[in-house]
Amino acid sequence: MTCICSVAQGGKIPVRWTAPEAISYHKFTSASDVWSYGVVVWEVMAFGERPYWNWSNQDVISAIDRDFRLPPPMVFIICSEDVITMSIREKFF
Repeated sequence: MTCICSVAQGGKIPVRWTAPEAISYHKFTSASDVWSYGVVVWEVMAFGERPYWNWSNQDVISAIDRDFRLPPPMVFIICSEDVITMSIREKFF
């Protein structure tokens, strides 16, 4: 069962962490929670870098509507090959 929640009139939305469909329709589901979690993980892996950098909220919304996605943080690019190699060696895949 999926719970759909909505924002009260006048409520504020944290645009940088909010899924596109939640921004457009003010409907929040477990799927939009997954998007938010992904942005938080990106933020952690980027050592606290601000998602979408110094862009305005409107610029963030426009970019996401044009299918822009945050690039992998540098730490992920550096360590991902080691993680994949270790995973293969340990037969995690």
